[in-house]
Amino acid sequence: MRENVKQFMRIVAATMDLPEPIVEAGSLQTEGQEEFADLRPYFGARSYLGMDMRPGPGVELLGDLHRIPLSDAGAGTILMLDTLEHVADPVGAIEEAHRALRPGGVLIIGSVMNFPIHNYPADYWRFTPAAFDHLLRRSRARAVMFQGDAEFPRTVLGVAIKPAASGQRSYLRGVIQRVLSSWPEDAVGGPLVLWEATDIVLSQRRAERRLETLRPGLAIEQTFACPQNGLARVDVCLSSFGQWGGGTVFFTLTDGHTGDVVATYRLSAQHIGEGGWRTVPIPAQEQSAGRVYTLTVSTPDGLRGHSVSLMAADEPLPHGALTVDGETIDGSICMQVHCLSDSSDTLLERRRTADEGIIDVVQQARDVEDLELVVRDAIWGSVQGLRASIESRIDATDAHVGQIGQAIIALQVAHEGIAERVERAIAVSDESATFARSVRSSRVYRLYRRLFGGGDG
Repeated sequence: MRENVKQFMRIVAATMDLPEPIVEAGSLQTEGQEEFADLRPYFGARSYLGMDMRPGPGVELLGDLHRIPLSDAGAGTILMLDTLEHVADPVGAIEEAHRALRPGGVLIIGSVMNFPIHNYPADYWRFTPAAFDHLLRRSRARAVMFQGDAEFPRTVLGVAIKPAASGQRSYLRGVIQRVLSSWPEDAVGGPLVLWEATDIVLSQRRAERRLETLRPGLAIEQTFACPQNGLARVDVCLSSFGQWGGGTVFFTLTDGHTGDVVATYRLSAQHIGEGGWRTVPIPAQEQSAGRVYTLTVSTPDGLRGHSVSLMAADEPLPHGALTVDGETIDGSICMQVHCLSDSSDTLLERRRTADEGIIDVVQQARDVEDLELVVRDAIWGSVQGLRASIESRIDATDAHVGQIGQAIIALQVAHEGIAERVERAIAVSDESATFARSVRSSRVYRLYRRLFGGGDG
């Protein structure tokens, strides 16, 4: 268990109503983590079960995620924190958790991407945010977050609610917003960023030079024209000159048409690495296609001796301009602009706001999807029951067929005995007929007939 994951659970446990019993998978507190890895204090008097493959501190239930030793709907909340990378079949583990959760139950998962191999007892996988979104796809009420480099996150986290009633998505969205607003600026691992499915619509990845080092009073501005609706994120490449220190970097996004500030974001310089990419989250802009925006990067405190600069390319962005300290220069900063993809839940929500008819259609489609999952589970259970019934009947039929076979064999034996007796009887009959003919043709028989029978006969 890592400190940033504990921090996440501290905030979630205080923010979200997590149903009981709470089951923590991979709860064994290994040597050196006996007290550190104990999450029970975050949940007060709520029922809590630690589950692991091996007995030891923090374990009340022996089992693994391939076969959770709980009945269907036997858990209220399941935690898989820094665990899924050690599971041979993570897809099967999520399905098994879905089975064990009651409707309305909560699944919380966390794992690593940019992290060394650590065999406890084996280390199989690394997960991207998109991978977590895919694993949790059975729940419409789900959220995925990440920490670290935008292109190589260190930690990925996910929360999902098993479908039960309407309103779950709105509830979870409010919870996640409170978690993000409560996240400490100096948290281990850096800012916590909400991930959504996006398309990269504008990209300048060529890092050919560093721009002037940020200092108080210096502003670096990059204008760009967004080619698509749904602007939601800008990733920027920064340089720390291989140093680590304090200070703050400010990002401001302004709508060039209206002059309105669209988003502001602050980033502690201690989380900026050499040549790393950091995400500037933006409230999704429904009508961003064709609009020109200005991204301004500055610092209020001189970074207290810590050097930070933006990486730049010699090639300018289409319809964009780069300005340093009020002077336009050649090239552009290294950045990538993200817009919500057609599959994004946020984009669907905004389309609902624009067209109430779409609200009903999308909601019905999602409800049908939930119903389809429920029906599929029910059908699967019926198929399993039918299969057992058929197998039982086949076994009974096999037994009857065996009895019939034995009867047929007995009949065959009896038939063979009768046939033999009939053949013997026929043979005896043939011998009798031959004897009778010979007697009748003899002189003694004719004489007997003349004397006593009254004729030749």
